[in-house]
Amino acid sequence: MAESQLASLASRFRGCLIGALVGDCFGEPFEFLGRVTLESVKTFVHHVEADKSKKDTKILHYTDDTEMRLSIEASLLKHKGFNAEDMANRFAKEYFASKIDRNYGAHVTKIFSDWSSKHMEDVFLPASQQFNGTGSYGNGGGMRIAPAALFMYKENSHKLKELSDKITRLTHTHKLGILGAYLQALAVHLALNTAESPFPTDKFLQELTESMIYHEEETFGKYSQKPPSDSLKLYSQKLNAIKEFLARSDVEKKELVKTLGHDVTALGSIPISIYAFLRALSEINGLEGRNPYERTIMYAISLGGDTDTIATMAGAIAGAYWGEEAIPQKWQKNCEGLSVTQKHADNLYDYVKKH
Repeated sequence: MAESQLASLASRFRGCLIGALVGDCFGEPFEFLGRVTLESVKTFVHHVEADKSKKDTKILHYTDDTEMRLSIEASLLKHKGFNAEDMANRFAKEYFASKIDRNYGAHVTKIFSDWSSKHMEDVFLPASQQFNGTGSYGNGGGMRIAPAALFMYKENSHKLKELSDKITRLTHTHKLGILGAYLQALAVHLALNTAESPFPTDKFLQELTESMIYHEEETFGKYSQKPPSDSLKLYSQKLNAIKEFLARSDVEKKELVKTLGHDVTALGSIPISIYAFLRALSEINGLEGRNPYERTIMYAISLGGDTDTIATMAGAIAGAYWGEEAIPQKWQKNCEGLSVTQKHADNLYDYVKKH
């Protein structure tokens, strides 16, 4: 697919969810490895792309990022919108039924246990009681939120935030966790709705920054809950840092990670996922011959840290803009969950067309 061409909307729906799936599956083997380099990522990708018989092909398993994303898609489609009890039940059911370790965090599985062992009149309660009542500010909301952006394709950002907040609050109730998930949802939503080529980076960042400034002022002015003491920046400030980094040609990984993060917090992973997508719009040394989607995934993983979640979020944004055609077939076919992801993307597209 030529970089100057824009994919059809149906392709972009597929691209978003398949893009997220591939990022999750490709990123998982590198999660929190001591040292991840672009060369090690390239070696891994070359192995995936090598001609092999089906017998020898190793399917890459997805993590909790995709398992929870699939449940969100199924629930939104069944109820034509958000249904808290159904979505919670799907999260817990998939977790307890899975025979594969999906790398769930202990705090999330405690919520699943509470849902399953107690008669919960309020499914939001267990998450709100965690961490002495502040709730989690992890990236669990952002990692799974892409289908909300597809479902709300025709709606404005305020309606998108309403849905994103509800989905996130099932497991993450800290304001930074909720705001981060919305930032990721908005990034996907804007990419999906962008009809310009080349991609309008400045406009995209401006819209994200303005929205974050508005919601951060509203949130931290109204609530007593403040960012953790070791967090020097909010999302709007990190978005400004992204703009500065993109204007430079000499940014090293160490500086990126120090400023944007690459950990399991929402504040420490969602901004760098957005940066990876935007940085990959241009050529990257060592990735010559790769298209922007491929560069996004490989570069995101090379940044290290929580690689599966960072790559799944970056992949969702890139796929929403570039479409399914930009994702190599060999990459797709090596990922567990491809067929159900394709089906959900098509069903979400059909739903949006009719409503």
